[in-house]
Amino acid sequence: MASSSDGASVRAWGRMATAHAAAGDISAFRDATDRCRTLLEHCRDDAPPSLYYFTPEQVSAEAGHALVELAATNPAHTRRLLAEATTLLSPLTDHGPTSGFPRSALLHGIHLAHAHLIARDPDATAATLLQLADRVPAVQSIRCRNLLRRIRRSAGARMRAPDGAPALTAVDRALSTT
Repeated sequence: MASSSDGASVRAWGRMATAHAAAGDISAFRDATDRCRTLLEHCRDDAPPSLYYFTPEQVSAEAGHALVELAATNPAHTRRLLAEATTLLSPLTDHGPTSGFPRSALLHGIHLAHAHLIARDPDATAATLLQLADRVPAVQSIRCRNLLRRIRRSAGARMRAPDGAPALTAVDRALSTT
């Protein structure tokens, strides 16, 4: 049984997982993510107020993004990693606006669109981009807008699906508004 921990230790393991993913180390990423989740389950109630957002859903969001990045650098495991990323990111993208966190839903949706793009799934990419275009006006994050522009550029070069053009146009229109 894990001992009680403070929120800062949990957050440190979450950051360690992200660092291992950035380094392309799947095994170390999984170990750190598992440790983070275990500690989070046993976290004391006196965690620093600055870590109010660090929930199991946040760990899933960070893990989903990390899995997309790992898929891009580990071609032998791409399909499995992207499937896992999609499983983690889809509910966060779908339920973010209803939970009161539209920026979070947009950010995780951008990572989901990237996963679909890497998986060469134009229909899922288009559907996700259409969903994101509807969310852009509610979010003022420059980071999210820049990430979405980057995905849009990549998608524009790769998408050949019948729904691709309307999705790209919707994203362009959403990004052109302030």
